[in-house]
Amino acid sequence: MILLRAEQFVVETGLPILPNMPRIAELPDSDAAWKNRSVADVVALWKDAVKSQRTAEAVMARNWLAINRGKDGDCYEAAVANARWGKQELALRFLLEVARREDFSVSDILSEEHFSSLLKHPRWSEVRKDLETCATLWKESRYARAILTLPKKHIKGSEIRIVVGLHGYGSLPEDFVGDDFQKICDEQQVAFLAVSGRGVMTRNSFEWTSDLNADVAHIFSQIEAVKDHAKEKSGQTVIMGFSQGGQMALQLLAMHHERMRGIIAMSPGSRNPSQMRRAIPAASSEKLAGKTALISWIHGEGKGMANRCESDAAWLRSHGAKATIREFPGEDHSWPDDYAGYFLSFLREIN
Repeated sequence: MILLRAEQFVVETGLPILPNMPRIAELPDSDAAWKNRSVADVVALWKDAVKSQRTAEAVMARNWLAINRGKDGDCYEAAVANARWGKQELALRFLLEVARREDFSVSDILSEEHFSSLLKHPRWSEVRKDLETCATLWKESRYARAILTLPKKHIKGSEIRIVVGLHGYGSLPEDFVGDDFQKICDEQQVAFLAVSGRGVMTRNSFEWTSDLNADVAHIFSQIEAVKDHAKEKSGQTVIMGFSQGGQMALQLLAMHHERMRGIIAMSPGSRNPSQMRRAIPAASSEKLAGKTALISWIHGEGKGMANRCESDAAWLRSHGAKATIREFPGEDHSWPDDYAGYFLSFLREIN
């Protein structure tokens, strides 16, 4: 478990063993003046250099950020900058770092105009092979990432309501991480656990699979993994999910209602058929008594999504749950604009 800050931890398991590829350990062509710069200084320098068309300095700043900041996308942007500037060897090395640390697709790299010159580089076939190997190793791995956010002054290991965040198809647990979630934890005294889908697409892209039981076991294993910091309060767990994660939330409530207090399912749906209705026999009309569900969609998603949400809510009510539906304005398959207020109002209601 890695401490990100006082109230936040990340748990990573199943990291693949990647091939031994050339690494960039320090900034090429740099001088002592670059050694002691802060991230804020270099970001400001980069913006000014781009605005003033000081290309060499802008590329140097991009390289520094890729090596020293480590933010997702930094290595990719450094590869683009070096390829544009004709620094092909550096561009190739940064692409290899992308394969290790970031979200990437070999087909996207091949179709990217900025990288067209790299395809003629003498080492391109070797680098492409390494990129494809990395992509395969990530996809075939059992890599998982969970991020735990705790309220300030939480007593380590004490019982607490855990709110589990489940992302949509192709996304990542960081969807449920940030200042808004820290505020929710502090106000409601809950722990927020953002969990990656069991299906690994790339380093930073996951999905929920067709094996529902294995996916559920994966989620519960992540709750178990953080118990030394946040012990699950019996019967009080809340699941919040979007899209594929929203469908997972509905299925979890039906399958493991004894562990749940309630769910938020935002625009639920998946390429895998829902198994929610199979979890509880039709005759068991009160199995979900005392549970609360809030199911929502975005207006622009259309009548099909609205009908599905209304149908799911009706089924939950038929089994004793308090199920509410809500349509939010918007055009796309996305989170509600005021998702933080939405989450907070739900948690206040079920307290």
